[in-house]
Amino acid sequence: MSAPLPVDIAGSSTFGRYPRISICKTYNMILSDDWLVPYSGYVNVKSITKSGIGTGRAVFNSPRLGKMIVVADNGVYSVSSNSDIDFVTSVEVNFIASIGTFLGDVFIDENEKQEIAICDKSNIYIYNYGTGTFKKANLDFIPGYVCFQDGRFVASATGTPTWRLSSVQDSTVWPAGVFNGASFTGTLQTKGDTVVATVRPPSRGNALYIFGNIVTEIWYDVGNPLFPYQKQTSLNIDYGCLNASTIAFTDNLVVWLGSNEKSGPVIMYTTGGDANRISTDGIDFLFASLTNPSNSYGFIFRQAGHIIYQLTFPDDNTSIIYDFTTQKFFNVTDNKMDYHIAKRVAFFNGNYYFVSFNDANLYQFSPNIYDLDGEVCPRIRNTSHIRKPDMSPFVLRDVTVQMEQGEAQESQVAEVAISLTGGDSWGNYYSQQIFPLGVRQNWFRSWIKVRTNDIVLQYRFYGDGRFVVGNGVATIL
Repeated sequence: MSAPLPVDIAGSSTFGRYPRISICKTYNMILSDDWLVPYSGYVNVKSITKSGIGTGRAVFNSPRLGKMIVVADNGVYSVSSNSDIDFVTSVEVNFIASIGTFLGDVFIDENEKQEIAICDKSNIYIYNYGTGTFKKANLDFIPGYVCFQDGRFVASATGTPTWRLSSVQDSTVWPAGVFNGASFTGTLQTKGDTVVATVRPPSRGNALYIFGNIVTEIWYDVGNPLFPYQKQTSLNIDYGCLNASTIAFTDNLVVWLGSNEKSGPVIMYTTGGDANRISTDGIDFLFASLTNPSNSYGFIFRQAGHIIYQLTFPDDNTSIIYDFTTQKFFNVTDNKMDYHIAKRVAFFNGNYYFVSFNDANLYQFSPNIYDLDGEVCPRIRNTSHIRKPDMSPFVLRDVTVQMEQGEAQESQVAEVAISLTGGDSWGNYYSQQIFPLGVRQNWFRSWIKVRTNDIVLQYRFYGDGRFVVGNGVATIL
């Protein structure tokens, strides 16, 4: 018997350009201390529309109001709870007003005057929850994104190199040109470009990022009387944004799907003046193969200490996550192995909630939820190639994997299949029952007898409870 070969069960998706290079993929699990653990599951909390049929467009947590603002179809709703103990069973949805569009992206931000700005990329609406008024702003431009900073709302002007400021006194007024001796219009200056989004980065004081299609400029509110912002002249980011819906931020981190005139889509992030590209050969090859990367959505959240950016390409039926804590990529899906249904996420009352691509419901999103709204979550791991260093043939007898067992009341199953073609095709799946509650066996062994010089394994884990899976070893003869 030869020395056992390691099997990397606990690994990430590496997106090898071709399967022979790397077939490693992990679906709906992430790494924690070199073990695979479940990615967040979800449960339907409440229908936003009466039927739940429609399209979720945006969700926003208003700390001052103490409610979430949700946009579904053309309706704007507030979501709250009459219980601090159990939000899910006591959730209340109240209709606020209608907007002029039924489809498309919506961006929301809040000021210090009990006003919430809602931009549907056609108009900006100002909801004053103190007075209960809901007004359409007086605009001479088509807004593409809205944020709040230093007493005023800021918006991109779609199809132009400019970005606009609201009046400090009246958020529904967006003056053109010079008004009362002051200018309310900024212009991209680094390249010939159009403004995509205006983003107030977290933890950066008076900084404002102006995203174009191919460049990003950094401006600061310095309080100039003529125009309050001043451009950072010694620094810009040579990547713009492919779609404002991919921009997400937390702590001191801003992430987006970037582009410029010299490259295709890339994931970019910055913690200030720096600009970093998250890139591998495999991920670049994946992005290059997308048919419509401009139809993309991203959000960022925390899962048990991990900062995770989720990115979805609906037209290409693909969702991936990047874990900034482990610096690894993973695949995520719905219960049918299609793209993940989460579109926008908000943190409210100690939990994450999202609106969906598929319907007009509000979902809770948590690592303590192990299924997908009552459906079994497919948790899958394709290992890397098991080979001898000299590529000589061997007989694989069995594979033993470290695995938590005996913790779930529900039935749990693990399946394994083999590929002798580098992952191009798979053989039959061999199913085994996981040990039941109280039988805490710490390993899982699959008897596989085959002669080869290159083999790939696929493990599938099914059940309503959690799965905690470590690495394994292959016994060879």
